[in-house]
Amino acid sequence: MARVCGNPPSGLDRERSINLQAKTNLLYCKLSSYQYRAIMFAFLRQVTEEKQAILQLETITAEPATSMNISKKFLDVLQLSFEVKYMDEDIKLAKKRKKIKAIEEKMNVLYQNVMDVSRDSQFDDIVALSNAYYNIGLEYIPSTDTDDLNTATTHFSRCLELLKGKYFDRKTILTSIGALNESNSVHERVSKNKCTHRFLNSALEIYLKYTLRDNCPDPIHIASLIGIKEKEFNPRIILETLHHTTLQDLGLQYLARSKDKHKFVIYMYRILNIRLTNMVADKTKFDEKCLDMAVTLFDLSRYFLANGRFAEARSHIAVGDYVICRFIVDRLEPAKKENKDSSHLYESYNYAFALSSKSWGSYGVSLLRFWMEKFSQNKENKSKIQDIVSKLEITSGELHLIFSSLDKELKRTTISITETSILNFSDAKSIFKKTLMQLESAKKYFTVDTNI
Repeated sequence: MARVCGNPPSGLDRERSINLQAKTNLLYCKLSSYQYRAIMFAFLRQVTEEKQAILQLETITAEPATSMNISKKFLDVLQLSFEVKYMDEDIKLAKKRKKIKAIEEKMNVLYQNVMDVSRDSQFDDIVALSNAYYNIGLEYIPSTDTDDLNTATTHFSRCLELLKGKYFDRKTILTSIGALNESNSVHERVSKNKCTHRFLNSALEIYLKYTLRDNCPDPIHIASLIGIKEKEFNPRIILETLHHTTLQDLGLQYLARSKDKHKFVIYMYRILNIRLTNMVADKTKFDEKCLDMAVTLFDLSRYFLANGRFAEARSHIAVGDYVICRFIVDRLEPAKKENKDSSHLYESYNYAFALSSKSWGSYGVSLLRFWMEKFSQNKENKSKIQDIVSKLEITSGELHLIFSSLDKELKRTTISITETSILNFSDAKSIFKKTLMQLESAKKYFTVDTNI
């Protein structure tokens, strides 16, 4: 665990903090997978809620009805799809079947006409039909029947096929991301191949390209345009909600397999880097919400360890430790001096502290395994080992996910394991001892068989 240089706050050494919250240890040992994910994704929720709070204060300009010119046949199908979508919630899918089948027949005729006969159909008609497919596809999501889920897959596929090449239009952005999110969800349930993150990567890419362009226009909310009143009608809030779903689902896939989630990791790194850089520059106090950032940083280190990128893994864990130390100084110590009830602060702090130990332990184990493998493969070739060391070094001009803007802050901390390479037995022995110490500490919070 890294610590801010100088005298540490009284009573906050590792052993003392563990004794202060013995009951908390049991709580986190018994976290269910659902609770663990909830803690992990707290930072994502925080970012989304902050964006939505800002958007709530902004004035929405009503989109004129003339913004779209939809032909009668396509408009009828679209309106029917919304009728089914907002039927009484107590009505189950089985009772909606007859109406849904009738709508599907009309949609399929229009689809064949657009795809096979008249590919130059006007854009607004295509947008309307894609929305109808999306709405009807959603009706099959609650089902556990494989045929129903396959039907949902077909509807979302047709929705996306109709919009192909037009995902970044303000009339299609909401439907495009929604259909990609749902395609991922359905494929995960019906396909034995769990590598469905291609849908979510596409959704993430579309969101970024749309929102990062100059003078990003507000999306058009199709339902509002045709007189359908939905619970949320602010198109920018709807976009952020869809984006949050994309990130949550990518996060779940990241937990299952971190090694290939490149785009998700880059996105999260950039958000964290900007936020932390601004907080340090503005001298912002680090409160308990900041511990969510620390937890996220520790979790992201898994990706770098899985790919043998030790300098970047070390940077993420060390910055996570820095966040915890700032929390101690800015929030925990003042609360203690004021004799305020800080039990809830210690709960959050102890968990983040334990996760730091676990992360450093994982770092050490991965580092030892990596170099043991390299040495066994290159027993007689010392120059090959040196080449590997050189490749692992961070050089200027290369794209590495390092928090270089926080270098000055990190110089005031002590990092638990500084090594990124092992060249001899002495190095291995030193790292082994440090790793064992971190894992022993983590064992006081986590169950070895399931959490470490």
